[in-house]
Parts: sequence; structure tokens; C-alpha cells
Amino acid sequence: MKTELLSLSKFFTENLFRIPDYQRGYSWTEAQLKDFWSDLTLLAPDRAHYTGVLTLEEVNPSDFEKWSDDLWIIRSKNFTPYYIVDGQQRLTTTPLNILLDVIDGAGSEDA
Repeated sequence: MKTELLSLSKFFTENLFRIPDYQRGYSWTEAQLKDFWSDLTLLAPDRAHYTGVLTLEEVNPSDFEKWSDDLWIIRSKNFTPYYIVDGQQRLTTTPLNILLDVIDGAGSEDA
């Protein structure tokens, strides 16, 4: 079992994530989103945020061979496909919050 501490940029580089069918759908409410984002934005610049443990399962080639839309990036770019076993809410929320913050910041500069 691989266990390592990774930054978000390293985590999202050369990895492809899928939520297995047996996992529940995204369920965080607005309150949970605000709490999580507040934790990130109030963090001092010299501190790292411990997001918690994410549990991933590497996908067998016999399974990802069926992913016609994603197979090109797995093969040509050597991305490693993983199922998200635990941590879906945090993993889905983090890039979404960053994107929304960037969009909101870009819109406020035009005003």
C-alpha cells in the first residue's frame, strides 16, 4: 500500500480519478462547503492544510480499458487511474472551490 503526503498540485498531476458505482453521490451542503473553504482561506501563508486521508484504489487495466473517453490520456500521457474509495466530498470540492474563487476574483477586477 502506497502512503505519502502530497500537495494538491502533485495529487492532480498524472492521475485520473473516478468514483466507483457503489459510492454515494456528492452530498455536501452549502454549510459544509463554506466551512471547508473558510478553513482553506483563513490558513496562514506559511501553513499547510491537512485535508485528511484519501483512500484510492488503483483501477485494473481490464476495467479502465472500457473507459473509451479516458483511455487516450491513460495511454498517451501515462496517467494512473484510481477509484476514489474515501474522500470524494473533499476531493471534488477542492478544485471546484478554487475555480469559483478564481472566477469570482476575475469578475471583481472588472468592476
